Amino acid sequence: MGGISSVPGAVLGGLVLGIVENLLGAYVVGTQLKLTVAMVLIVGMLVLRPGGLIGLSSAKRV
Repeated sequence: MGGISSVPGAVLGGLVLGIVENLLGAYVVGTQLKLTVAMVLIVGMLVLRPGGLIGLSSAKRV
């Protein structure tokens, strides 16, 4: 979630993913769907922000 090239982003992404997964698993969807929630969050993050949470968008001139 944080991006491969950004160490602070990877730490922040792991922290956010862990907190959200545990909170949603405990209060919303139950413990049976915790892994599903984590995978949906990761795939959604890849679709919306492929560079990660703190990743920079790089424009390549062709």
